[in-house]
Amino acid sequence: MKLSRMILLALVLVLLSWSLTSASSDRTIELMIDSTTALVDNGSVQLDVAPFIKDGRTFVPLRFISEQLGALVSYTTKSDGTVDKVVVKMPTSGSASPTPTSPSSPTPTTTAVLKRMEVDGVALSVLSVATTTKHGMWVPEGDGNVFLDVQVTFENLAREETYSVNSLYFSVKDRNGNAYGHVMLGGLDPDLPLTHLAKGQSVSGYVSFVVPQSASGFTLVYSPFLGQGFEVDLGL
Repeated sequence: MKLSRMILLALVLVLLSWSLTSASSDRTIELMIDSTTALVDNGSVQLDVAPFIKDGRTFVPLRFISEQLGALVSYTTKSDGTVDKVVVKMPTSGSASPTPTSPSSPTPTTTAVLKRMEVDGVALSVLSVATTTKHGMWVPEGDGNVFLDVQVTFENLAREETYSVNSLYFSVKDRNGNAYGHVMLGGLDPDLPLTHLAKGQSVSGYVSFVVPQSASGFTLVYSPFLGQGFEVDLGL
């Protein structure tokens, strides 16, 4: 199964109504099969994709559940851009609230990039790049790391077939060739949404990465399963 904007689909055997309670926070998450509306402590929250049943097993969104419980999800990629490892990191007791909050964050250092590439009727524009050490309660995993937030826009200018937009296809490479995959949680909002662009449509958002503060010479790489990809020098 292809990875999607859901980040991953956790495979869990459940009933038609599925509930999860965090022992440390008494947080209850209720997911209904084939419904994009979830209940979090009896409050309605919209999902990107509904939970579903296939071959007698139920698939539920790991990213959504992790986010509601205060976890940080990250992943690493292989040299060919495919996902190598996914890490779900729960906050230690007392280190963070299980509910993402919005305390003041350091002012990010933002650089305007304003680069645009067009390939096979599809355009990718890179508008800006920002670095910061914190997004609200979220901090980069690993000592000496920072968030790298890239603001992008995709446009399907002339392609008759739809073009797949998925933040998981993004990575950045530094001048030494080290690759860093997209951060699934904790990045700058609004996230670049998962979508398929028909001719004439466009979509914008941020893709975020955790990189060493000492790294430089970044190139943004977009490698979809199908169709032409992009590489853009970020000038950092």
